[in-house]
Amino acid sequence: MSAPSTVSLVLADSPLRERLAVLRAEAEALRDAVAALDLEIETLRTTLAVFDARTNAALRDPHARLRRIEGVVRHLERWAELLDTSPRAELGRRARRLESRRSREVKDEATPGARTDPAPEEAPSSGDAVAELKSLYRRLARRYHPDLARDEEEQLRAATLMARINALYRAGDLTALRLLADQALGADPEEAALSLEREVSLLEERCARFREVLAGLEEELAALRADAGVDAFAELRRELGDRARQAYEDVRAAARSLEEAVRRYNRSATELDATAGRAMGRAFDAHVRRPLVRLSLESLAALRSTADVRARAAWLVEQVREQPAVARLVLFTYAAELVPQGLETLATLERVRLRFDALAGGRPGRLEETLVDAADLLELGVRRAGPRVVQTGLRFRDPALAEAVPLALRSHALRAELRRVL
Repeated sequence: MSAPSTVSLVLADSPLRERLAVLRAEAEALRDAVAALDLEIETLRTTLAVFDARTNAALRDPHARLRRIEGVVRHLERWAELLDTSPRAELGRRARRLESRRSREVKDEATPGARTDPAPEEAPSSGDAVAELKSLYRRLARRYHPDLARDEEEQLRAATLMARINALYRAGDLTALRLLADQALGADPEEAALSLEREVSLLEERCARFREVLAGLEEELAALRADAGVDAFAELRRELGDRARQAYEDVRAAARSLEEAVRRYNRSATELDATAGRAMGRAFDAHVRRPLVRLSLESLAALRSTADVRARAAWLVEQVREQPAVARLVLFTYAAELVPQGLETLATLERVRLRFDALAGGRPGRLEETLVDAADLLELGVRRAGPRVVQTGLRFRDPALAEAVPLALRSHALRAELRRVL
């Protein structure tokens, strides 16, 4: 008896099966296109993130300068508002609170506590590593792109995985990506057996969704390429420069507004109360007007001065050469502090400007810039405030610097500059 022959059942091709094959091929091609676009987008995002971080680091000083200018303007505006709204009996207390607030702000500006994140790193530079990194990313994105998921539950899982894949790609972590690929790319999830009609219908829906995803990714890529083509650093620097110039104009406007508020306040007073008017200032010591006594007191002060005061004195002597405009403003303030009622020639911004520009021969706006540079040391604003009278002018904000000036005046260079100022 002969062995039974093997019979093979061959299904004839049908239009439905041909359509199924075409859709499967199209779906695979669309998956590949989505993964490739996603890789390009993520690569460009990484490049832009590195650029942004480096740009922010380069623009940190202009940003800090702008915040410093804005701090000066805000303080002048608060003083003007305080004079216009505060009851006279409350002025001294509120003025001290305002000054304490400004002291905290100046301290924060000098020692910013904001943490700066490190700049993101660029991907590995060697050709083999870059090629493998991109290949792994494409494979994983092809499998786990959230927009290609079949249902909401799978989309949530895929979004979590893609976030991790993106982070690993940005960090250039080949080892972790290899491990993830080994663990995650075993096989696509199995689907329940479907009829040809149902499978064709599902693939048509999936291909339509893939095409929508592809169109969205192409738009995102075009937008990123446009951003990458803009010289953002130059644009930001120009913008910050324009804002700083406008902010210096605001310093002038705020100073004039404060001076107007002071004039209104003093005009409404019925009498001048000199004692109340010195509520914010230090008592004037007439002994410093006598040369011999003054020199003795300065010598004694030098012996008793703290390390901080001595350091400030040394710094001030250096400024005569390095930042003469700042040194000149310190000496203006020192001269104003010697007179209990203040110097009329240094009482307003424009009067200070006349003397400052006459000595410096500087460009317009130099006074405002110097006031901002020295905002943690001194200020032009309210010197004294009381129920009866308010005085404007220059005053020290840093007590150590006020004590350091007599000590620094032992320097010939600083004494010569003081003679010019006086």
